[in-house]
Amino acid sequence: MVEGRMRTGTPPGTRSLARMKPGEKGEVISLEAPDHAGYRRLFALGLVPGATVTLLQRFPTYVFTAGRTTIAVDAGMAEGIWVAVRPSRNRSPQSRA
Repeated sequence: MVEGRMRTGTPPGTRSLARMKPGEKGEVISLEAPDHAGYRRLFALGLVPGATVTLLQRFPTYVFTAGRTTIAVDAGMAEGIWVAVRPSRNRSPQSRA
């Protein structure tokens, strides 16, 4: 399984899609190598900086939503999608009492 990379100088909570956990949401910050044909396809599907993404699964491919579109990418592509992950709003049953 690919663990993903961290870029130096990124704000806390920013990481590649490959480092996200299923169920996490965030905002796309940047795409590496946007001139690559695969990234042009992602742009055409609405995956642009500012888009909200939710990771659905990591294996066998990375599957995520961007708006109302579900997209599957390989590990290399997931490494190049940089996301500012939103903090989880899920609370445990004890904290709701």
